[in-house]
Amino acid sequence: MSVLQLDNVEVTYERRDRVRLKAVAGASLTVERGQIVGLVGESGCGKSSLARAAVGLVAPTAGTVRFEGREVTPLTRRARRSDLVRLQLVFQNPYSSLNPRRKIGEQISDGFRLDASMPRARRSARVGELLELVGMSSISASRFPHEFSGGQRQRIAIARAILKDAPILILDEATSALDTESEWLIQAALEKLMRGRTTIVIAHRLSTVEHCDRIVVLDEGRVVDQGTHADLIRRQGLYARLHSRQFQDE
Repeated sequence: MSVLQLDNVEVTYERRDRVRLKAVAGASLTVERGQIVGLVGESGCGKSSLARAAVGLVAPTAGTVRFEGREVTPLTRRARRSDLVRLQLVFQNPYSSLNPRRKIGEQISDGFRLDASMPRARRSARVGELLELVGMSSISASRFPHEFSGGQRQRIAIARAILKDAPILILDEATSALDTESEWLIQAALEKLMRGRTTIVIAHRLSTVEHCDRIVVLDEGRVVDQGTHADLIRRQGLYARLHSRQFQDE
């Protein structure tokens, strides 16, 4: 059963000079429950815009988005409040994703605001469990973001995203802004966390999404190919054409 379905979605932005730019040009994407889907393409191909349309952060100018069989385009304010907690997105930049004035534990526990029945002690315990799940100490909850490295901040952002076992976890190039060592450590942790969890992994390189069940390739806002990692590698013609645009498997 599909948990997320995007049909012929278009996303258009208007620049300051009122020129309209089409970031997504009629893309369709279906994600089955428990499936890990890779979304790859060069910068500006529309993959992040498509993900933002999926979680309601941008409104599609055309097409439909269905979550668990229910159409959610456009999201009402009430639907946005409930559904965005269930469609969790981890952004690329670990330095801008956390509020520098609030402690880590407070930021992770924000998602509990929709569940007033959970006792405060249980919330604190759950925050500690999530931090340990991503390789952080539970005592990190009492510290501020500036006390952590970029790699540690990204782990914290991931812990916040997986709160309440969100049905869909979207990782928007979650490791690309990190140093090589941090990227390797977080990638290893993510592969464990994604097992059995419906996940969309957005990346530039095919090697980053090699573990995915299915990979969808975007180019100029359109889906141009999809299949397993092995399928796509075998189709040498497509990647020979894109080789000069740094889209090869590295």
